[in-house]
Amino acid sequence: MPKQTHHQGKDINVSDNQNGQTPLNRADEVEDHQHTGHGKVIPGEGPRTTLLEHHDPEKLVQLLDFNLPNHGKGKDGLLSTVEQVLKYSVNTWDQGFLDKLYASTNAVGVISELILAVLNTNLHVYHVSPALTVIEKTTARAFANLYGFDGPHAGGISTQGGSASNTTSIIIARNNLFPRRGKPAMHRMNSCSLPPPMGTTPWRKPRKCVDSEPTT
Repeated sequence: MPKQTHHQGKDINVSDNQNGQTPLNRADEVEDHQHTGHGKVIPGEGPRTTLLEHHDPEKLVQLLDFNLPNHGKGKDGLLSTVEQVLKYSVNTWDQGFLDKLYASTNAVGVISELILAVLNTNLHVYHVSPALTVIEKTTARAFANLYGFDGPHAGGISTQGGSASNTTSIIIARNNLFPRRGKPAMHRMNSCSLPPPMGTTPWRKPRKCVDSEPTT
């Protein structure tokens, strides 16, 4: 990952304490020690990794001292909670972060998340998200073109993840091949799917959703 990745967000003024310390700063402060995988030492705990100030669950419960009070704690209480959440969470801004299914973000990603949160809309129908629908269709068409799909119907939709993508693709394929599948006269028709040899597990949930038996 390019070294400048986490530097791109330095103009985002989101600090987790009054000293201006941010997840981005903490990703930078251990840069000289990054080749060792460790940074500063936490008293009684050993070295702090570049990604996380690690504590056992029992110790973290004590450190956070999180509770749900009967009365709100106001702005100070909110900021204190935010500070603790940032301090004891995994620092995904660090170059060393690469976990299952996702990796570090960048300034553009944070701004995009902010815009989506402010809009608080849904892409299920055009009339509640006209601008985002156009962006989604244009982006999907551009990706399809990169893979050589440039016909008039090239494109797609964005989904929440692998299982949702697989389920959607199976339903689309079934409905195109057997458009009368849901009719009363067709409800007894047996169907099967042909997953790739190495991809059996990711297809289990989609197959159950569309009532399709695996065939190898």
